[in-house]
Amino acid sequence: MRSTLVILGLFAILTAPSTAQLAPVQPLGDKPSVNDVLVALQRRGLNLRDFTADVTLAEIDPITGREKTQIGRVFFQRKPENDARIRVSFEKFKASGNAIAQRQEYVLDHGQLVDQNYQTKLQVTRQVLKPGQKLDPLKLGEGPFPLPIGQAPEEVLKAFEVKLIAPAKEDPADTVHVQLIPKAGTRFEPKFSTIDVWVSRKDGFTPRIETVEKKGTG
Repeated sequence: MRSTLVILGLFAILTAPSTAQLAPVQPLGDKPSVNDVLVALQRRGLNLRDFTADVTLAEIDPITGREKTQIGRVFFQRKPENDARIRVSFEKFKASGNAIAQRQEYVLDHGQLVDQNYQTKLQVTRQVLKPGQKLDPLKLGEGPFPLPIGQAPEEVLKAFEVKLIAPAKEDPADTVHVQLIPKAGTRFEPKFSTIDVWVSRKDGFTPRIETVEKKGTG
């Protein structure tokens, strides 16, 4: 099963700190380098406390070609003492062109991952961290999906081949598109095929992130 996770409007809704308190980002010119984009992403993540964004998870059966899609929201909150909480709440399920209300929620907090299916009324709780261990979902390798935001460019380049992608008609307006391909031997290589990030030229916000998992990992 091949899975594609799409995050839309990431950082478009910030509750704290205010935009004025965020680390300044040098606007990206007409021909930015890979390093320019990674620096913008790093600075945009500094002092970030929380965000809300739309999220879509699509699974494609490699045999039938049929696609199943879950649609919802992702919420991130940085907590005191270098800890954080992330919640992904899917509200709709779509298959064969038909969408129905179907709620499933994942919460990563206090070292536990809680998977709650409201249709079957089943809840599964997994201990994913040792007692007292802190979590930074934005740090590469620690969160449920890799985000190159707030990360030092050299750390991103250790784990990924990063390249600029030519603009396309369907790109979010006034953005730069970069693609990350996990390097062989990294923790990301067995799971992810590509991670695509669209970065605003003006302020470094990321209106769209798309991750494609490899066959058999979704």
